Amino acid sequence: MPKVIYDKTKGLFQKAGAGFSGKADTQTLTGNAQTILTEGLVAIVEPGGSRTGTKLQAGTEIGQICILVNIAAGSHTIDFATAATSLFAGASGSDRTIPKHGAVTLVWSGTLWVPTSQSLS
Repeated sequence: MPKVIYDKTKGLFQKAGAGFSGKADTQTLTGNAQTILTEGLVAIVEPGGSRTGTKLQAGTEIGQICILVNIAAGSHTIDFATAATSLFAGASGSDRTIPKHGAVTLVWSGTLWVPTSQSLS
């Protein structure tokens, strides 16, 4: 069985090996209330400090999947704004937090990103 890789510029392609992976995009947040890009399958985020009021870029297709990973060098967290602002379903301020080395898998509903599995604090 070949390894299948998803890349936002190439689409699906195969190479030697086995399994499935998505090419990750890495983004550094430099302040509060910034938007995390969700164009790729995996969004690796370095918050550069604890961040509040964070937003998510709108999805492009119902059913789109995005895995967000916080790779903070320190104990920095990523808190999201309310759902209406952040597009993160269920967020009502600082109740949706991704801790250091935490992750959340999201699915785009057409209006909001809905968490399906998470290591939120």
